Amino acid sequence: MNITFCIPLFNDWSSAAVLLTRLDESVSALRAAAKGANVCVPFVDDASSEREDRAQFTRPVSIDRVSILRLKRNLSHQRAIAVGLAHLQEQGQSDLVVVMDGDGEDRPSDVPAMLQRCIQSDCSLIVFAARAKRSESGAFLLGYACYRAAHRILVGRAIRVGNFSVIPRAYLDRLTSVSELWNHYAAAVLASGIPNCQIPIDRGKRIAGSSKMNLVSLVVHGLSAISVHGELVSVRVLFLLGLLCGLLFVGLVLVVCIRVGTDLAIPGWATSAFGFLVLALLQLLMTSVVMAILVLRGRSGLGFIPSRDYVHFVQAEEPLFKELS
Repeated sequence: MNITFCIPLFNDWSSAAVLLTRLDESVSALRAAAKGANVCVPFVDDASSEREDRAQFTRPVSIDRVSILRLKRNLSHQRAIAVGLAHLQEQGQSDLVVVMDGDGEDRPSDVPAMLQRCIQSDCSLIVFAARAKRSESGAFLLGYACYRAAHRILVGRAIRVGNFSVIPRAYLDRLTSVSELWNHYAAAVLASGIPNCQIPIDRGKRIAGSSKMNLVSLVVHGLSAISVHGELVSVRVLFLLGLLCGLLFVGLVLVVCIRVGTDLAIPGWATSAFGFLVLALLQLLMTSVVMAILVLRGRSGLGFIPSRDYVHFVQAEEPLFKELS
Protein backbone atom coordinates (compact mmCIF):
# COMPACT_ATOMS: atom_id res chain seq x y z
CA MET A 1 0.00 0.00 0.00
CA ASN A 2 1.25 3.45 -0.94
CA ILE A 3 0.38 6.38 1.32
CA THR A 4 0.92 9.84 -0.17
CA PHE A 5 0.54 13.15 1.63
CA CYS A 6 -0.83 16.24 -0.12
CA ILE A 7 0.45 19.26 1.82
CA PRO A 8 -0.16 22.73 0.33
CA LEU A 9 1.92 25.61 1.63
CA PHE A 10 2.81 29.21 0.91
CA ASN A 11 6.09 30.48 2.41
CA ASP A 12 5.68 28.17 5.45
CA TRP A 13 9.01 26.45 4.84
CA SER A 14 10.19 26.54 8.46
CA SER A 15 6.93 24.90 9.57
CA ALA A 16 7.18 22.37 6.75
CA ALA A 17 10.68 21.38 7.87
CA VAL A 18 9.48 20.63 11.40
CA LEU A 19 6.36 18.89 10.09
CA LEU A 20 8.47 16.62 7.89
CA THR A 21 10.50 15.54 10.92
CA ARG A 22 7.32 14.82 12.87
CA LEU A 23 5.90 12.84 9.96
CA ASP A 24 9.09 10.82 9.78
CA GLU A 25 8.77 10.03 13.49
CA SER A 26 5.19 8.83 12.91
CA VAL A 27 5.93 6.56 9.94
CA SER A 28 6.28 3.43 12.06
CA ALA A 29 2.77 3.99 13.42
CA LEU A 30 1.52 4.70 9.89
CA ARG A 31 2.98 1.45 8.61
CA ALA A 32 1.50 -0.45 11.53
CA ALA A 33 -1.94 0.96 10.68
CA ALA A 34 -1.54 0.41 6.93
CA LYS A 35 0.36 -2.90 6.91
CA GLY A 36 3.84 -1.85 5.91
CA ALA A 37 2.99 0.93 3.49
CA ASN A 38 5.38 3.06 1.47
CA VAL A 39 5.15 6.75 2.40
CA CYS A 40 5.68 9.71 0.05
CA VAL A 41 5.41 13.39 0.97
CA PRO A 42 4.92 15.94 -1.82
CA PHE A 43 4.67 19.56 -0.70
CA VAL A 44 2.48 21.63 -3.04
CA ASP A 45 4.30 24.96 -3.31
CA ASP A 46 1.60 27.55 -4.08
CA ALA A 47 4.07 29.83 -5.90
CA SER A 48 5.76 30.95 -2.68
CA SER A 49 7.46 34.32 -2.78
CA GLU A 50 10.23 32.93 -0.53
CA ARG A 51 12.51 30.11 -1.65
CA GLU A 52 12.94 27.19 0.70
CA ASP A 53 16.16 26.86 2.66
CA ARG A 54 16.97 23.19 2.21
CA ALA A 55 19.39 23.31 5.09
CA GLN A 56 16.35 23.60 7.37
CA PHE A 57 15.11 20.18 6.30
CA THR A 58 16.47 17.08 8.00
CA ARG A 59 16.73 14.08 5.73
CA PRO A 60 14.01 11.61 6.79
CA VAL A 61 14.89 8.09 7.80
CA SER A 62 11.61 6.27 7.20
CA ILE A 63 9.84 8.31 4.50
CA ASP A 64 10.48 6.88 1.04
CA ARG A 65 10.27 10.08 -1.02
CA VAL A 66 9.93 13.82 -0.43
CA SER A 67 9.27 16.25 -3.26
CA ILE A 68 8.06 19.76 -4.03
CA LEU A 69 5.33 20.26 -6.62
CA ARG A 70 5.81 23.82 -7.81
CA LEU A 71 2.87 25.77 -9.20
CA LYS A 72 3.24 28.49 -11.82
CA ARG A 73 1.13 31.01 -9.94
CA ASN A 74 -0.45 31.49 -6.56
CA LEU A 75 -3.87 29.84 -6.59
CA SER A 76 -4.87 30.01 -2.91
CA HIS A 77 -4.95 27.15 -0.43
CA GLN A 78 -8.01 25.28 -1.70
CA ARG A 79 -7.03 25.39 -5.35
CA ALA A 80 -3.51 24.25 -4.54
CA ILE A 81 -5.12 21.17 -2.94
CA ALA A 82 -7.18 20.60 -6.10
CA VAL A 83 -4.08 20.73 -8.31
CA GLY A 84 -2.13 18.49 -5.93
CA LEU A 85 -4.88 15.85 -5.84
CA ALA A 86 -5.25 15.91 -9.63
CA HIS A 87 -1.48 15.47 -10.00
CA LEU A 88 -1.54 12.45 -7.66
CA GLN A 89 -4.52 11.00 -9.50
CA GLU A 90 -2.64 11.32 -12.80
CA GLN A 91 0.40 9.53 -11.34
CA GLY A 92 -1.85 6.68 -10.19
CA GLN A 93 0.53 5.43 -7.51
CA SER A 94 -1.37 6.35 -4.34
CA ASP A 95 -3.63 3.91 -2.55
CA LEU A 96 -4.43 6.40 0.21
CA VAL A 97 -3.94 10.18 0.10
CA VAL A 98 -3.67 12.18 3.32
CA VAL A 99 -4.60 15.85 2.91
CA MET A 100 -3.23 18.08 5.65
CA ASP A 101 -1.97 21.61 6.22
CA GLY A 102 1.72 22.35 6.46
CA ASP A 103 1.66 24.56 9.54
CA GLY A 104 1.36 21.80 12.15
CA GLU A 105 -2.26 22.44 13.12
CA ASP A 106 -3.01 19.07 11.52
CA ARG A 107 -0.93 16.76 13.72
CA PRO A 108 0.95 13.78 12.23
CA SER A 109 0.22 11.80 15.39
CA ASP A 110 -3.47 11.78 14.47
CA VAL A 111 -2.94 10.28 11.01
CA PRO A 112 -2.68 6.59 12.11
CA ALA A 113 -6.15 6.71 13.70
CA MET A 114 -7.62 8.19 10.52
CA LEU A 115 -5.87 5.59 8.35
CA GLN A 116 -7.08 2.80 10.58
CA ARG A 117 -10.68 4.05 10.35
CA CYS A 118 -10.41 4.21 6.55
CA ILE A 119 -8.91 0.72 6.28
CA GLN A 120 -11.55 -0.69 8.65
CA SER A 121 -14.19 0.49 6.17
CA ASP A 122 -12.37 -1.41 3.37
CA CYS A 123 -11.37 1.99 1.97
CA SER A 124 -15.02 2.77 1.25
CA LEU A 125 -15.06 6.13 3.06
CA ILE A 126 -13.22 9.43 2.98
CA VAL A 127 -12.30 10.04 6.61
CA PHE A 128 -12.35 13.65 7.89
CA ALA A 129 -11.07 15.03 11.15
CA ALA A 130 -13.99 16.73 12.91
CA ARG A 131 -12.61 19.50 15.05
CA ALA A 132 -13.48 18.66 18.66
CA LYS A 133 -11.35 21.53 19.99
CA ARG A 134 -9.66 24.47 18.31
CA SER A 135 -6.72 26.57 19.48
CA GLU A 136 -7.14 29.83 17.52
CA SER A 137 -7.69 33.32 18.93
CA GLY A 138 -11.07 34.51 20.15
CA ALA A 139 -11.56 36.78 17.13
CA PHE A 140 -10.94 33.90 14.73
CA LEU A 141 -13.28 31.60 16.66
CA LEU A 142 -16.00 34.26 16.51
CA GLY A 143 -15.55 34.61 12.75
CA TYR A 144 -15.55 30.84 12.36
CA ALA A 145 -18.77 30.57 14.38
CA CYS A 146 -20.39 33.17 12.09
CA TYR A 147 -19.25 31.19 9.05
CA ARG A 148 -20.73 27.97 10.44
CA ALA A 149 -24.00 29.74 11.22
CA ALA A 150 -24.19 31.23 7.70
CA HIS A 151 -23.40 27.83 6.20
CA ARG A 152 -26.15 26.18 8.26
CA ILE A 153 -28.71 28.82 7.27
CA LEU A 154 -27.88 28.99 3.56
CA VAL A 155 -26.99 25.34 2.90
CA GLY A 156 -29.09 23.65 5.56
CA ARG A 157 -26.18 21.52 6.76
CA ALA A 158 -23.70 21.95 9.59
CA ILE A 159 -19.99 21.75 8.77
CA ARG A 160 -17.21 20.90 11.22
CA VAL A 161 -14.49 19.60 8.94
CA GLY A 162 -11.55 21.16 7.15
CA ASN A 163 -8.83 19.77 4.90
CA PHE A 164 -7.40 17.12 7.24
CA SER A 165 -8.61 13.84 5.76
CA VAL A 166 -7.76 10.48 4.18
CA ILE A 167 -8.90 9.72 0.61
CA PRO A 168 -8.99 6.16 -0.81
CA ARG A 169 -7.72 5.79 -4.36
CA ALA A 170 -11.14 4.91 -5.80
CA TYR A 171 -12.57 8.21 -4.62
CA LEU A 172 -9.54 10.18 -5.75
CA ASP A 173 -10.50 9.45 -9.36
CA ARG A 174 -14.08 10.48 -8.69
CA LEU A 175 -13.21 13.58 -6.69
CA THR A 176 -10.84 15.07 -9.26
CA SER A 177 -13.65 15.09 -11.82
CA VAL A 178 -15.81 17.28 -9.54
CA SER A 179 -15.58 20.88 -10.73
CA GLU A 180 -16.51 22.21 -7.28
CA LEU A 181 -13.16 20.94 -5.98
CA TRP A 182 -11.66 24.06 -7.55
CA ASN A 183 -13.45 26.21 -4.96
CA HIS A 184 -13.40 24.19 -1.73
CA TYR A 185 -12.15 20.68 -1.05
CA ALA A 186 -14.27 19.61 1.95
CA ALA A 187 -17.46 21.21 0.60
CA ALA A 188 -16.90 19.47 -2.76
CA VAL A 189 -16.74 16.07 -1.04
CA LEU A 190 -19.96 16.75 0.86
CA ALA A 191 -21.77 18.16 -2.18
CA SER A 192 -20.72 15.34 -4.51
CA GLY A 193 -22.23 12.64 -2.31
CA ILE A 194 -18.98 10.69 -1.91
CA PRO A 195 -19.31 8.44 1.18
CA ASN A 196 -17.46 9.96 4.12
CA CYS A 197 -17.27 9.89 7.88
CA GLN A 198 -15.84 12.05 10.63
CA ILE A 199 -13.81 11.24 13.72
CA PRO A 200 -13.30 13.81 16.52
CA ILE A 201 -9.74 15.15 16.59
CA ASP A 202 -8.45 18.24 18.36
CA ARG A 203 -6.67 20.85 16.28
CA GLY A 204 -2.97 21.34 17.02
CA LYS A 205 -0.99 24.55 17.32
CA ARG A 206 0.92 26.31 14.56
CA ILE A 207 4.58 25.31 14.51
CA ALA A 208 6.08 28.65 13.49
CA GLY A 209 5.15 32.05 12.15
CA SER A 210 1.65 33.51 12.01
CA SER A 211 -1.45 32.35 10.20
CA LYS A 212 -2.08 33.71 6.69
CA MET A 213 -5.83 33.61 7.41
CA ASN A 214 -7.02 37.18 8.07
CA LEU A 215 -10.58 38.52 8.06
CA VAL A 216 -10.68 38.88 4.28
CA SER A 217 -9.26 35.38 3.77
CA LEU A 218 -11.78 33.93 6.22
CA VAL A 219 -14.69 35.58 4.37
CA VAL A 220 -13.38 34.37 0.99
CA HIS A 221 -12.90 30.88 2.42
CA GLY A 222 -16.45 30.83 3.78
CA LEU A 223 -17.96 32.13 0.54
CA SER A 224 -15.98 29.53 -1.42
CA ALA A 225 -17.45 26.74 0.71
CA ILE A 226 -20.97 28.10 0.33
CA SER A 227 -20.52 28.64 -3.42
CA VAL A 228 -20.05 24.89 -3.90
CA HIS A 229 -23.72 24.56 -2.92
CA GLY A 230 -24.68 27.52 -5.11
CA GLU A 231 -27.76 25.92 -6.64
CA LEU A 232 -29.09 24.79 -3.27
CA VAL A 233 -28.46 28.22 -1.76
CA SER A 234 -30.18 29.90 -4.73
CA VAL A 235 -33.27 27.71 -4.37
CA ARG A 236 -33.49 28.45 -0.64
CA VAL A 237 -33.14 32.18 -1.33
CA LEU A 238 -35.80 31.96 -4.06
CA PHE A 239 -38.18 30.33 -1.61
CA LEU A 240 -37.44 33.13 0.87
CA LEU A 241 -38.05 35.77 -1.79
CA GLY A 242 -41.31 34.04 -2.72
CA LEU A 243 -42.39 34.13 0.93
CA LEU A 244 -41.57 37.84 1.15
CA CYS A 245 -43.47 38.50 -2.08
CA GLY A 246 -46.47 36.70 -0.58
CA LEU A 247 -46.28 38.83 2.58
CA LEU A 248 -46.06 42.02 0.51
CA PHE A 249 -49.07 40.96 -1.54
CA VAL A 250 -51.03 40.34 1.66
CA GLY A 251 -49.97 43.81 2.80
CA LEU A 252 -51.32 45.32 -0.43
CA VAL A 253 -54.66 43.57 0.05
CA LEU A 254 -54.87 44.80 3.65
CA VAL A 255 -54.13 48.38 2.59
CA VAL A 256 -56.90 48.27 0.00
CA CYS A 257 -59.37 46.67 2.42
CA ILE A 258 -58.64 49.23 5.16
CA ARG A 259 -58.86 52.13 2.73
CA VAL A 260 -62.13 51.02 1.11
CA GLY A 261 -63.94 49.19 3.88
CA THR A 262 -63.12 51.14 7.08
CA ASP A 263 -62.89 54.67 8.42
CA LEU A 264 -59.39 54.07 9.88
CA ALA A 265 -57.57 55.54 6.92
CA ILE A 266 -55.53 58.72 7.39
CA PRO A 267 -55.57 60.97 4.31
CA GLY A 268 -52.64 60.09 2.01
CA TRP A 269 -51.38 57.10 3.99
CA ALA A 270 -52.98 54.48 1.75
CA THR A 271 -51.38 55.91 -1.39
CA SER A 272 -47.94 56.04 0.23
CA ALA A 273 -48.20 52.57 1.76
CA PHE A 274 -49.56 51.08 -1.48
CA GLY A 275 -46.78 52.64 -3.55
CA PHE A 276 -44.06 51.49 -1.16
CA LEU A 277 -45.39 47.92 -1.13
CA VAL A 278 -45.70 47.81 -4.93
CA LEU A 279 -42.11 49.02 -5.39
CA ALA A 280 -40.80 46.50 -2.87
CA LEU A 281 -42.79 43.71 -4.55
CA LEU A 282 -41.46 44.63 -8.00
CA GLN A 283 -37.86 44.68 -6.71
CA LEU A 284 -38.24 41.24 -5.13
CA LEU A 285 -39.78 39.85 -8.31
CA MET A 286 -36.93 41.27 -10.44
CA THR A 287 -34.36 39.86 -8.01
CA SER A 288 -36.03 36.44 -8.19
CA VAL A 289 -36.02 36.47 -12.00
CA VAL A 290 -32.36 37.51 -12.21
CA MET A 291 -31.34 34.84 -9.68
CA ALA A 292 -33.25 32.14 -11.55
CA ILE A 293 -31.55 33.16 -14.81
CA LEU A 294 -28.11 33.05 -13.18
CA VAL A 295 -28.77 29.57 -11.75
CA LEU A 296 -29.92 28.26 -15.14
CA ARG A 297 -26.96 29.87 -16.87
CA GLY A 298 -24.53 28.36 -14.37
CA ARG A 299 -25.91 24.87 -15.04
CA SER A 300 -25.05 25.20 -18.74
CA GLY A 301 -21.31 25.66 -18.10
CA LEU A 302 -18.92 22.75 -17.57
CA GLY A 303 -16.50 24.69 -15.39
CA PHE A 304 -12.99 23.76 -14.24
CA ILE A 305 -12.31 20.01 -14.14
CA PRO A 306 -9.19 19.40 -11.97
CA SER A 307 -8.16 16.12 -13.63
CA ARG A 308 -8.31 17.79 -17.04
CA ASP A 309 -7.10 21.32 -16.40
CA TYR A 310 -4.58 21.05 -13.56
CA VAL A 311 -1.62 20.73 -15.96
CA HIS A 312 -1.91 24.41 -16.85
CA PHE A 313 -0.75 25.34 -13.35
CA VAL A 314 2.03 22.80 -12.68
CA GLN A 315 5.55 24.04 -13.28
CA ALA A 316 7.57 21.01 -12.14
CA GLU A 317 7.97 18.41 -9.43
CA GLU A 318 11.44 18.11 -7.97
CA PRO A 319 12.83 15.92 -5.17
CA LEU A 320 13.70 17.68 -1.95
CA PHE A 321 16.47 15.17 -1.28
CA LYS A 322 18.10 13.76 -4.40
CA GLU A 323 19.23 10.65 -2.63
CA LEU A 324 15.56 9.81 -1.88
CA SER A 325 14.33 10.35 -5.43
